[in-house]
Amino acid sequence: MRTSILLVFITILCQTACGQTRTEDQDWVTLKYIDTYKDIAMEEMIRVGIPASIKLGQGILESTSGRSDLARKARNHFGMKCGNWDGEVYYHKDDCFNKVTGKSEKCCFRKFDSAKRSYYAHSEFLQKPRYRFLFTDLNPRDYESWAHGLKTAGYATDLKYASKLIRVIRTYELYKFDKLVLEGNQDETKDPIIPVASSGVIIRNNDLRMVSASSNQTPTDISRKYRVKLKCLRKYNERLGSDTRKLAQGEKIYLQKKRRNWRGKERYHLVKEGETMYQISQIYGVRLGRLYKKNRMDEGTQPAIGEQVKIRGWKIKSRKKPQLRDAVLDETGNEVIADGNNSNEKEDEFLFEEDQVEIYHLVVKGDTLYSLALRYDITVETLKKLNDLTENTISVGQRLRVK
Repeated sequence: MRTSILLVFITILCQTACGQTRTEDQDWVTLKYIDTYKDIAMEEMIRVGIPASIKLGQGILESTSGRSDLARKARNHFGMKCGNWDGEVYYHKDDCFNKVTGKSEKCCFRKFDSAKRSYYAHSEFLQKPRYRFLFTDLNPRDYESWAHGLKTAGYATDLKYASKLIRVIRTYELYKFDKLVLEGNQDETKDPIIPVASSGVIIRNNDLRMVSASSNQTPTDISRKYRVKLKCLRKYNERLGSDTRKLAQGEKIYLQKKRRNWRGKERYHLVKEGETMYQISQIYGVRLGRLYKKNRMDEGTQPAIGEQVKIRGWKIKSRKKPQLRDAVLDETGNEVIADGNNSNEKEDEFLFEEDQVEIYHLVVKGDTLYSLALRYDITVETLKKLNDLTENTISVGQRLRVK
């Protein structure tokens, strides 16, 4: 009993010594997920009519912000089962039962070659007749009714699905994206993600308190704002640099000592171009020294692109040490890249079979029948005929069929 009390006292004393205070926490991985998929969610709101808040909220819930096995191994972010599906499949434990044996068995889920295709497929999935009332009877601004409507239509078996979805949307203010689509890019909602990440809100990563710096903030500014001693910040962020260095927009700054291991499910990180051991350390909230020891690498060396760096578990075996690359780093642990070193990554595209799929457009501010006809290469008369329109007026939030 005395030992337990002593440990608690030491923990509190250590946090007090470095001036740590607890404020509102947000999951950094979820913020990163939103930043990654917000554009496709808004594009699909315009194309099909599903509120961007609903699509992002479902993606966060169903994929645990991209961390679930189904999302990582099958790029399936919405828990979509096979059904009438002739593509690749992935078997995963869920709520399926064998009618003959009465025992539970792995369910068949759709497997996609990219997360984007999963987002597009989710839109097409909600075109089924049982979901039609969502588009015809509900306002695209009313995410609460949409959440309850999805539950009523049988999208999920969880009795609390609607309330969970609404909570996610409110916590991360996803409804701002619906407003962006319907009203345009107004000043107060200019960029709902970056300000959240850099507004001084303490967010969580690897169960650690962390902030994302605003442009031109310095370590001294961070120290004063969060009442954490500079010597502590330098200890927590091993390549912090000078106390007056201007930090980059969104640069991760930990307010407490990083952990020995990543607490997520992933065991390895696949090294991308330009990534250094320090950056990987900051991504996962794992101490840089531990990361080097875990991978049997000499401090200061950098793994080759495409190599796997272990972030959780015991030290790797000697024969599995990552191959190294020659890299020149600056004082903050970033690789110095020569001019002209362009990435060959190609933006993933999804081609619709337009002769088989109905295409819709959600009317936003500034749209006219004429502008939509030009955009979708059809005539105004065809547009009116597809939607049984007798007049030339349309309204914001109206869902129009364009193909």
